[in-house]
Amino acid sequence: MPQLSWSFSLLRVTPDPLDTSFVFEDMAAFQAYLASPLVYVGQIVAVRNATNTPDVYLIHEDRTYGGFAGGGAPSTGGRFVHTQAATAAVWPITHNLGQQYVLVQAVNGNVTMIPDVTFDSANACTLTFAQARSGTAIIRS
Repeated sequence: MPQLSWSFSLLRVTPDPLDTSFVFEDMAAFQAYLASPLVYVGQIVAVRNATNTPDVYLIHEDRTYGGFAGGGAPSTGGRFVHTQAATAAVWPITHNLGQQYVLVQAVNGNVTMIPDVTFDSANACTLTFAQARSGTAIIRS
């Protein structure tokens, strides 16, 4: 299996495995993957950008994608940033985006954290971590 020529860190807080189609060296490789039969709805992928850092995207039903950060095709709709200053294992978030299923990214410094997400309503979600954490959650509709 080929190895990537760059790296980034993810703080894993759930036991779910990362599949082999999770990371792409560039946007051209990602675009080719979108046209393949391997792509699936709801998949979260990382694509290396010009600054050698990952842009993270969620794949939609029509094979378009919404972004967590920069580059490519950012998600349409609203955006809400939640700052969790006090460490907590559960972050209840009222985002008021009017959409129950939203794209969620949780970060602390340069580390992307992967929480369990409960979609409570069209205007709220709850992030649950294995350990108490502080950081920022970016919610996109």
